[in-house]
Amino acid sequence: PADLSGADEIPVELFSAGAIRFTAIAKLVEAVLDGHLADAHPDLASILRADDESRVLCAALARDYFF
Repeated sequence: PADLSGADEIPVELFSAGAIRFTAIAKLVEAVLDGHLADAHPDLASILRADDESRVLCAALARDYFF
């Protein structure tokens, strides 16, 4: 869930700003989640790190493919 949250917020912000198309949201989220490694019992630090890493990766993918 932390990866999904981080991966989803960046493209939604970009879409809201008119920077990407609606269909790009799912493509970016999918690309981030494809690299996700599940942790069955994460601690808080792991959850926060997963969220942050997802945001950074999603922003980089958006920059590389849409700008």
